Amino acid sequence: MMANIGLYEALVGAWKTLHPLDPQCRQAYGDDDYRWWIPAEGLIHRIQGSDGRYQVPWKGRDYAIVVCDIADEHWVVVCICFSNWVVELYDSLLYQMDDPSDRVHYERQDRELMPLLCLLPRLLICAGFWEGHQMPPRCAFAMTLDKSIPNQYMQTDGTSCGVYTCMYVECLLGAGPLSGIPEEAVHVYRKVIGARIYSLTYIKRPSL
Repeated sequence: MMANIGLYEALVGAWKTLHPLDPQCRQAYGDDDYRWWIPAEGLIHRIQGSDGRYQVPWKGRDYAIVVCDIADEHWVVVCICFSNWVVELYDSLLYQMDDPSDRVHYERQDRELMPLLCLLPRLLICAGFWEGHQMPPRCAFAMTLDKSIPNQYMQTDGTSCGVYTCMYVECLLGAGPLSGIPEEAVHVYRKVIGARIYSLTYIKRPSL
């Protein structure tokens, strides 16, 4: 399992090029295997682990974690399960799906994540993910989005989705529980993130 940032945004950019008349993903494309699409070399290198920033190949992995910035408004995490061809959605606002007034958010996730669900299968093929293995026929087509993952975090404000996203990634990597985090701990965790970033910052001292 590995975490990947920026892949979703790159696939969204590719989607807008492929579907200039439908950049908002309002149509269904689940029956298209996109065999006519030639992914950019940068995307292929990212999957192969030959990219400068991402040097861990996807091949041979059972899962992959992708961080997604939905419409530059909301951060979520998806866990791609290659064994059952399912994309698990971890969204700190997903608990609101039972509220009819917020049904728009729930249904929007299907549309916004369509570039990932539809284009990733073709990208994996082009990157040689299945080389040496028998690729199941279904793996040439769109992946299934699973929004029924239990024990999701429950965001109560409109600004902490990025913090919850970091918490999701750590939990999926086995560094903590997936639920039961008190709201006060989120504020503490925000400071922890800041301290970690600062610890990795190189401060250039002025030359004498």
